[in-house]
Amino acid sequence: MSGDVVANIDLQEAVAEHKSRKKLDPNCIMTSIFKELRPNFVTSVRPLDVELIVGIDAATSQLVLYEDKPEECSTRLATLFLENHAQVALRSDLLDCYLDVCSPEVLLKFAEDFDYQDLRRDFLHNEVQNYELGKKFFAKVVTDGFAARVMDPRTYAGVSKAILQRWLFPMVPDANYLGAGQVTHFEYLRGMRYKDANVSLARTCDIQRECILGAGTTVAEHARVLKSAIGKNCVIGKKVTIEGSYLWSNVIVEDGAVVKKAILCDNVVIKRGAIIGEGCILSFGVVIGDNFTLPPFTKVTKSLAQVTNDGFFSEEDDEALLERKAHAELGILAQWSAKEVGVGGVGRIWTLDEEDIVVNSESEDENDDRDNELAEANRQARRLEVLKGHLIGANDIVFKKMQRWEEWDTLSSSEEEDEEADHILTGGDATALVVPFHQIIRENVCTGDAAGHNVDDLFMEIKSFKFAQNRSFAEVIEAIVPGLLDLVPTGNGQSAMTVLANVRDKFQKWSSVIQRCLVEQKDQLAVVYALEGYCAISEEHRAVWTPLFRFLLQIVYDLDWVSDVIILDWHAVKQANIIEEETLDALAAASKKDVEEFICWLQESDGDESEEETD
Repeated sequence: MSGDVVANIDLQEAVAEHKSRKKLDPNCIMTSIFKELRPNFVTSVRPLDVELIVGIDAATSQLVLYEDKPEECSTRLATLFLENHAQVALRSDLLDCYLDVCSPEVLLKFAEDFDYQDLRRDFLHNEVQNYELGKKFFAKVVTDGFAARVMDPRTYAGVSKAILQRWLFPMVPDANYLGAGQVTHFEYLRGMRYKDANVSLARTCDIQRECILGAGTTVAEHARVLKSAIGKNCVIGKKVTIEGSYLWSNVIVEDGAVVKKAILCDNVVIKRGAIIGEGCILSFGVVIGDNFTLPPFTKVTKSLAQVTNDGFFSEEDDEALLERKAHAELGILAQWSAKEVGVGGVGRIWTLDEEDIVVNSESEDENDDRDNELAEANRQARRLEVLKGHLIGANDIVFKKMQRWEEWDTLSSSEEEDEEADHILTGGDATALVVPFHQIIRENVCTGDAAGHNVDDLFMEIKSFKFAQNRSFAEVIEAIVPGLLDLVPTGNGQSAMTVLANVRDKFQKWSSVIQRCLVEQKDQLAVVYALEGYCAISEEHRAVWTPLFRFLLQIVYDLDWVSDVIILDWHAVKQANIIEEETLDALAAASKKDVEEFICWLQESDGDESEEETD
């Protein structure tokens, strides 16, 4: 287990399976834990530079492929594995939890191959395909619980958010189990807010949902804090805005400052009126001057730039270097640049050249012409894109990632359609074509409901089919919800109120089924995606359902299928991915306005709860 893993998964079943396999076959030496994710879903707990492909024997769960090379456009699997494994599932929807159940033989493998640099990309990648030695590695895919590794600032924010949203229960702040040697007294307030002892809140400050305040922290008048973690003994001034940020201990944010999606380490000071852009990281003791705007995705440090002797230094250079080191040791700080940290600021920008980021050249010409300024600019731009992908925010990078996955899905679907067409043209039996999973579930819902069958009995059939097809509950929801909407009559001059009343009745009838499918956060998101997709299936659907989308959200919210947190997060992601040049027709514009009103209502409701608790 990696030391930066956060999880609440029950490993008893995985350990028992590993022991039973070990008894039957001594060569079964390791079982790795994987968490199932929504396919092609960008989650904040999976690094953007991870494109893991896992090959698993469908019958035995043996791991036959572990490939994580984003720079490669294909992968290889030894044909011997295809001979010994009748069915291998290649999956890209799994998150490596960095949790392994190991036998003592694994330690011997490390002793034999001591040159492995990375536990996953080197050790596991090579060993699962090392069939000559006969050692076997297995995968355990879990759907319940939470597990993720903090690998960069982006996943740090994602895991922190999951803790505040209580996905790691019982490991939540108000359990007061992470005192780091000190006693904490966090209490839980509605709206996923947490407050330690001796916190001073001004009457007019606004502490919104998903916030945690450490002991001794002071928040002044008209300050606004949203989706943020504030450590011990911090001072938040008047009219300060802090959103999606993480402030460690003894941080001071003076009046009128703005901090969004940033990490501020211990003893950082943000002077009056300063603005910290998204993705910024301020190291220990950094000071940002009055009214200074720090550009997004900037790192600031107090450490002096490292100058190394590359063999071409003169004696004068060596003397200057020694003098600089001596000054640093004596605590004599250099004059910090006001252009980088503002007037009175302390620190310097951590340059891109100091980042350990290597990118491949896109062309041979770029490699050959190393003095070409354009080629160097292109390399720097790609390095900056990689850096942004590791930091908080960077919605443009996330959007590109989603577009890339959608292109893969489109290509895959086209290939499947071509194969089916070829099968028909060659005289194959058309009835032998595989019926899509969603279509079968949808038809079961429609026919079963029309026949008056008990919904619990129908759910047992659906659940059995789900496990037989190795599908997730999110996929089941994406099939059930459209099936239920298919059952609602919309013709013959049905008014909008009548249609919505019928929808509510149908959803209430099936509510027990949907509730049992809501195992994880992604399952709630699947409800929203299913409604959104159904409204856009065709022009006919758009005309009927798009004006009702806002009310459909209200219905599933009232039925507790979807929480306000999920709806607000869905809306935030949707807003972040909006293309500025995109134009909406009158129908879409009206629907968007209705949805915005519903979102405002949710936010105001949460804000009212906040004021009541503050009073």
